Amino acid sequence: MIAQNDEGLKADTYGWDTVFAIRVDDVNATIKRKGTSPNTFAASTQDPHTAIAVDVSGTFSDWQITLGGSGKLIHMQTPVTALKASGTIPGAGPVAFTFGAGSFEIEIQLQYVPHTETPATGSGTFHDLKVRHTGASPQEQVVTVLDAYGFGTSTDPSSTPFESVVDDVKATMQNWFNANLIDFEHVFATVNLNRTADQGLFAWLLPTYSSYAYVDGPTLDSSVLGILCMTENRSADGLDQEISPNAIPQGARAGFLIAPERFVTEMLWPSMAIVYKGTQPGNFALNSDKTGLDLANGEVTIDSLKDSDGNSHETVLQNFELTTSDQLLTVDATTRVQVSPGIHAFTHTVSSYGLALHNNTSSGKQSIYYVDKSSIPPAHWTEESEGVEITKILEGVAAALSTLAIGVATDGAAFAAAAIVMGILSGVGSKIPDLIAAANTDDSPSIDLLVFNSVGPLQWTDQADFNLVNVSLNYSVQMGGTPNFNG
Repeated sequence: MIAQNDEGLKADTYGWDTVFAIRVDDVNATIKRKGTSPNTFAASTQDPHTAIAVDVSGTFSDWQITLGGSGKLIHMQTPVTALKASGTIPGAGPVAFTFGAGSFEIEIQLQYVPHTETPATGSGTFHDLKVRHTGASPQEQVVTVLDAYGFGTSTDPSSTPFESVVDDVKATMQNWFNANLIDFEHVFATVNLNRTADQGLFAWLLPTYSSYAYVDGPTLDSSVLGILCMTENRSADGLDQEISPNAIPQGARAGFLIAPERFVTEMLWPSMAIVYKGTQPGNFALNSDKTGLDLANGEVTIDSLKDSDGNSHETVLQNFELTTSDQLLTVDATTRVQVSPGIHAFTHTVSSYGLALHNNTSSGKQSIYYVDKSSIPPAHWTEESEGVEITKILEGVAAALSTLAIGVATDGAAFAAAAIVMGILSGVGSKIPDLIAAANTDDSPSIDLLVFNSVGPLQWTDQADFNLVNVSLNYSVQMGGTPNFNG
């Protein structure tokens, strides 16, 4: 289970457009499989104040991420199978100690390093996520030795406690790590920046800038390391290197997040003029936190409804809120229809939809369906201006128009849910009207293009593929999957 924060299981991207997260246990297992840790070390220092000279040498086993890091700071355990410490003390002569297994804990940062290998797709540039081993100036320390522990008492006849030499050993190892961190050759992940979208689609999803972040969980298996991306050359200025502890859904080994602003802007906003005929995209606007849509300038007239006699009745979308919260897409809409001068019929609907994976029976491939989760029944009523009396005939007209208006609102909400599904699967909002009829049918597109264009440019080392196990609206569009690391 991934650690929960104060916001429950909300998977926030904290302003990043996309996030690809894996569990730290899987990162550590890959480090072991690849054998990318340094084998040995040897370093010397001399204390400028005491003139004590210290030599430290030994053998490493596999380095591992350990608990304690946050954001851009990664804590690593660097286990040592055997350690020798020797030195010369002015006035006392040489001393030498041999210790058994122990470990140094260091704090490091990562960075993306471009390389010249050409992507198989023929577009973009590969960047490897590796340990940052060079500072901005010669004085900058790129590593901090936080602790040295587990070495116990020396195995030589002196039986010297490690605590008596720990400060000198740590100072010496600080110099070694700072000078030799490049020897930890592990590539955590590879990102293809500025790749051209497959079939000209998904351009809004492909990374143009990337960073990373780490967050602690109670255990290493619940701790998360993630790739953070911006798309379409959108700026990351002001964004923190931060990742949600809920980025990976329960039951999954990895999680891919699409920020709400991205899918609302790319998938939903272009569809509103189709959902509510007679409107324009400019009649709607992102809400204050960019996770949904509101009316931009108050109520807006939509296409008139017609009664059974073919008479047109002015119809107004009086209130409208589209939100993505509580794992639901919810459309809260109020419409007003003029039955006759001075008489109006009102409807209020709250429609909610979730997302779910579905196996198409005809193709045998996975797709995404939307699922009706509505729980609030629609309401309707009439209001008459002062001095106007509604007749039985007009009551019937009002009831019929209310039924039509409810249909407009609920069908519109379903269309919006379908727009998310088809937009995510096809990668382009402008083609949603042509694709919408295929939603929730065996003709619905498979997830293949989605996975290729979302996860494809972001590859964790040793990742074989990314098999989806669930999909939901969890503040972000959240896709949980299994990376199938080669083990």
